[in-house]
Amino acid sequence: KDVCRLELSPPDAAVKDMAAIRLLPGCRDSGITVFDPISWRFAAGLLTLKARRGHAVNLVALPDGRWRRDPDVGVTLVLRKVEP
Repeated sequence: KDVCRLELSPPDAAVKDMAAIRLLPGCRDSGITVFDPISWRFAAGLLTLKARRGHAVNLVALPDGRWRRDPDVGVTLVLRKVEP
């Protein structure tokens, strides 16, 4: 399966909008690599990932630990927290 690891920096109270995100080496998912996320935020139940080129994807959590796009288009993502 295609696997990527993203490092989400903690939100900074001084920066209200988005926190930094970094794609870690070894990503095998070309879709995430091309999307190239640079920032994230979680608000009103939506996880928003913003790309380097400026577009964004909104994700909503599903009960089984997966996330789907909002609106519901494309492939469902499986995200899970990995302890350092």
